[in-house]
Amino acid sequence: MNFLKIIPLLTLLITGNVLANNPHIEDCGDKSLRECKDGTALVLIDMQNFFLKRTGGYKDPPNAKKFEIALKEQQRALEVAMANNMPIVVVEYLWEGADPTIKPLADKLKNYKNKTTIKKTMDGVFDSSANEMNKFLESKGVDNLVMIGANGGACVQRSISGALHHEYDVAVISNTVIDFNFDDFQYPYTYNEKYHFGETLEKCKKCSIKQYPDIASYQAATSLNPWAAVVNTSNSGVESNRKTLEETSPSSGGSIFNAIESFFGGSGSQQ
Repeated sequence: MNFLKIIPLLTLLITGNVLANNPHIEDCGDKSLRECKDGTALVLIDMQNFFLKRTGGYKDPPNAKKFEIALKEQQRALEVAMANNMPIVVVEYLWEGADPTIKPLADKLKNYKNKTTIKKTMDGVFDSSANEMNKFLESKGVDNLVMIGANGGACVQRSISGALHHEYDVAVISNTVIDFNFDDFQYPYTYNEKYHFGETLEKCKKCSIKQYPDIASYQAATSLNPWAAVVNTSNSGVESNRKTLEETSPSSGGSIFNAIESFFGGSGSQQ
């Protein structure tokens, strides 16, 4: 038997099997896996009980309503990401007294495999954990990030800046970003791109930031499978959220407050 003829055949069979079982491995030539795949990941930032409750503002009925809507939209975003098998990064702040990601979101992700949790010690995830972030995103062939979470004017903003600095394209879903650092919670959260990120964008000609009012708008713009998850677009847009908030009277907040208290009866953990 001529083993010299068999070796190339075995190599071809083994390589084909590896490629079939590892969809992120392919012939990218001189490009990195990230550049070659141009994939997208969802990044959930600092949705932790501590940050919601530390100022006490969550007890105010209008703020409770804002949180209730933001949480539902974040759950919708996770559903769309999971249905499209997008990598998900759960970011948690190692702040003294801070607990893990809140239970409603942690439970949603409990059985989802294509995820990781990254702990950070500074506001921006790339400020303290860039190596870990980049390693995971590169392994998944990710070049585009969808940012959701809290707080809009602090940790989310710093994480966006860091992502742009590392030459990722960033999408922000406005009605999934909230800021608890105000007496009146800031929601939905939008950015002035030139004011907040102008200097970084000037330095990074390859990267960009785009803002969408809701997950349905993002799906439409990016051609994600619109049937991948059930999205109630009649109540997911920024304008409809504002209308809902305006119609909420302080006297109606009791049931919302009780619902939030039940949400935070326990905290989930990520692996």
